[in-house]
Amino acid sequence: MFESGIAATLRAIGGRVPGLGLLKSRRRVADALAEQDAALAALFETGTAGICEVDMRSQRFVRVNRRFCEILKRDAASLMTMTPRDIVHPDDRVAIEVEVAKAMEVSGKWEAEVRYILPDGDIVWARVGASIWRRDENGAPLRRISVVQDITESVKVKERLIQSEELLRLGHRVGRIGSFVRDLRTGELECSPECRHIFGLAPVEGKISRAAWMAGFLPEDQAGLVEAIEAALKRRDPEIACECRIRRRSDGSFRHLEMRARYFYDEAGRATRSVGVVIDITERKEAEERFAYAARHDALTGLPNRTLFHERLNEATERAQQGEAFAILCLDLDRFKDVNDTFGHPEGDRLLIEAAARLRLELRAQDTLARLGGDEFAIIQTGVIDPEDAARLARRLVERFAEPFAIKGQSVLVGASVGVAMAPRDGARAEDLLIAADLALYRAKAQTTRGWRFFDPQMNEEARERRELEQDLRRALENDEIEVFYQPVLDVATLRVSRFEALARWRHPQRGFVPPDQFIPLCEEIGLIFPLGERVLSRACADAMTWPAPIGVCVNISAVQVSAGNLDQIVAAALAASGLAAERLELEITETALLRDSEATLSVLHKLKALGVRLAMDDFGAGHSSLGYLQKFPFDKVKIDRAFTQTVDQSPKSAAIVRAIVNLCAALGMTTTIEGVETEAQFQVVAKMGGQNVQGYLFSRPQPAERAPALIAQFGGSPEEQRAAE
Repeated sequence: MFESGIAATLRAIGGRVPGLGLLKSRRRVADALAEQDAALAALFETGTAGICEVDMRSQRFVRVNRRFCEILKRDAASLMTMTPRDIVHPDDRVAIEVEVAKAMEVSGKWEAEVRYILPDGDIVWARVGASIWRRDENGAPLRRISVVQDITESVKVKERLIQSEELLRLGHRVGRIGSFVRDLRTGELECSPECRHIFGLAPVEGKISRAAWMAGFLPEDQAGLVEAIEAALKRRDPEIACECRIRRRSDGSFRHLEMRARYFYDEAGRATRSVGVVIDITERKEAEERFAYAARHDALTGLPNRTLFHERLNEATERAQQGEAFAILCLDLDRFKDVNDTFGHPEGDRLLIEAAARLRLELRAQDTLARLGGDEFAIIQTGVIDPEDAARLARRLVERFAEPFAIKGQSVLVGASVGVAMAPRDGARAEDLLIAADLALYRAKAQTTRGWRFFDPQMNEEARERRELEQDLRRALENDEIEVFYQPVLDVATLRVSRFEALARWRHPQRGFVPPDQFIPLCEEIGLIFPLGERVLSRACADAMTWPAPIGVCVNISAVQVSAGNLDQIVAAALAASGLAAERLELEITETALLRDSEATLSVLHKLKALGVRLAMDDFGAGHSSLGYLQKFPFDKVKIDRAFTQTVDQSPKSAAIVRAIVNLCAALGMTTTIEGVETEAQFQVVAKMGGQNVQGYLFSRPQPAERAPALIAQFGGSPEEQRAAE
């Protein structure tokens, strides 16, 4: 293999010196050996190949040249302490030792490709030629010389070539690629096995006629394919590419193909042959269709999604300009979130699927039903002659959703609200119509009795006012215009102030006082409840520090604040900043907060309890599962909803309910506050029931912070003196 000058030198010095046994003069022997040593030294000086000399008895290197060190990335000194076995890849050592030993014994020469291991763990491939060059007087080998050439790059190229060939073969099989050669003079084709398989032809060799080839293409594609080929040949195009469809002869299935061909022309410019490939792209085409479907349809319900709905809405508005009226109906489930919170999201998903099925039953094939997101659906009702047509559909939808859903063996009422907009009456553009229907839906959900509403132009004005209110509210928070008022909570036995409830009040520059039930829900909806809640909490704690201990303060906590998960940190910061003792702070939490995520909420409540603050359930009795929450959550107090207090002196049932709640809380170790006491008669009734605290307009309306000291003084004497002071 090594026919270079190095190899020739190696052969010259290898083995026994011819005629050495015939030399009779020691001088002649010494001269011959010196000549061999000089040749070997010259060989070691070369830098074109790695050279090493190995002592056959110790198997250690005794001499290496610079190139050998470079190949192995080691210095000569370290190699002198090693054997060839030490540098061979561990997986190859045993096999190479056996192979070298056998070769040295038989012929004294060995040649192979070897993997060497480098100090950093990398591998270098080398072509190694080894030969014995010195023996003892008995012919036993003493030294061997190895010539080493680095062939790492060529091995990598060969590996890449092999991989490429394997990938090409695999690609043809997996990618369903076939090749063909066509004689353009006769029209006959020679097809590869893959090409025959794609067309469903028998796997036999032989040429295929043009007629047999063209018969596989769908008739509607044949004319276009022939026209494209003829046009390419007429222009003498070098290549052509097209897509077409075939029906496989073997099983009759349809396949999508991509065909590419290169044309060859003779000196006269006539096309003689073509070489091409056929690629089965059926899976890709089907995937594209699936992706296109998924991009325009809701994955859960299979309904058109917002994208497809807008496309069809734009088409409908264009037809409306030609006089074809239609209606848009936006539908929203009324208590869907309660289902998610109570039964879990999987049951919520099943509810949405059933809701979609109910909606389909009420619509015609020409109508469009879409899921816009969450529990919001939209309908394009085409061919509407009169608004009453849309009204009838809206009425049917509301009635259909008045029927209960079966969820985990329970009958659950969900309900639906519908907003309706008419085109072109309520807008000429798709965006305007959708906004109009959404405003009508918003109004329908705000009604005491949910149902459906048509869009009214007045709704635009209300929406504008709401946007202005939102902007004003943001400015009010930025300018610290939200005030904190306080309403006293009195001890029933002494009628002394035990604590104050902190209540946010907004004094608008133009509107005057904005009712809390207007701006608090808006804050929750647009995310301002977090800065508002923190501001009220901080101010309440700071104000409470000006009151005599142990008078405390109650702060209402929104369900949104609880669900954020960091309420304990906010409360701890407010207590630390104000210096207020934790036991003087009472946090009032409504049942709505408990409904959101009971496990997460329970974790938050335990963290608050760990701070030492008191927890109260607000508006007890107004919800659906209050008794269960008393057992599950660590409340210190229960505030009995004012709905019972209003009739407690007139209705035995209301009185019985209040008394039962007071007794239940006492048994559970909780105190009670009875809200909404507005008359002396109400107070006389509730005072006898055992509740610890009362609160209401009978004693005081919410007052600014500066009025708190006067209220403390007012409710500081005997009950008779306090009522006389009023």
